[in-house]
Formats: sequence, structure tokens, C-alpha cells
Amino acid sequence: MRAAGNHSDTLPAVEGSGYWTFADVEARLIEAAALWKREESKGWPFAGDGPWSLIRKEWSDWDARDPKPIKLGPASRAETGRRDEASRWVAEHVAEKDRRLVWMVLTIKATGRQVDWARVVRAMGLVRGIEGVRKRYSRSVHRVAKALTEARVAVDRADA
Repeated sequence: MRAAGNHSDTLPAVEGSGYWTFADVEARLIEAAALWKREESKGWPFAGDGPWSLIRKEWSDWDARDPKPIKLGPASRAETGRRDEASRWVAEHVAEKDRRLVWMVLTIKATGRQVDWARVVRAMGLVRGIEGVRKRYSRSVHRVAKALTEARVAVDRADA
């Protein structure tokens, strides 16, 4: 029996198993959302006033008090492939009415912020239904995990 309020109930991940867990799928989808966000925020690649604005910050130059985060370079082919694969999962296995919700939540999670479900509900144009929207998100990610497991897609864990 499932515990009430636990939104990521899954079978425990077994090393070498072919089971996609909620956490596995969500991690890949968050990675994809972060890569899409990085892709769309590139902007104009040339200097507006001279070569000094082209100098890129290195990790060794980073200071925690610096308000501007370090911008990463373009995505590699491997990252682009993983991003496109995860995006296909959403297109193929998430109901059309829930895709906007799923990407909205994933984009928030990709920034490292906590999801404010009340704001998500308002952004979806709803007046109430926080728990329902949370369940729609959870069920959508579970649906992807189930489809990948049934299709015997090899589990690809970033930490493995």
C-alpha cells in the first residue's frame, strides 16, 4: 500500500535492473529542461563594443558573491542527444493536456528552486487544485517510467 502524500512512490532502484524509477526519469527530464533553457538563453555571440566582452569566465574566477552565474558553452552532441531523447519521451508518453505542466515544473526544478505549486496552478490558468496539478505531474512522469520499462529501454543513470 502506498503512503499518503508520497508523490514519488516507486520500486527501489536495483543495480543493473531494467526498471526506470520516478527519480531516474525525472532526473533525465530535468537535465533536458536545463539544456533547453541553456540553448534558448544564448543570445548574440559577438561583442558589442570590442573583444573584452568575449572573454569567458573560468571556474577558477568564480566568486560566490558574484550575482552573474557562469554561462556554460554550447551543449555537446551527447548532451543534445540525451536532451532530444528525453523530450521525445514527453511527446510520446505524456498526455497533450499535461505537457505544458510537465515542462513548467521541470524548468523550475532545473534551476534548483523548490516548486511553488500554487504559482504553477495560477500559471496554468486554474483557480484551485494544487494537489490535482501535483498528481498530474507525478502521474505523467510515472507514465514515462512505465513506458520505458515496458519497452525495455536501457536504464541510464547519471550517477552509475
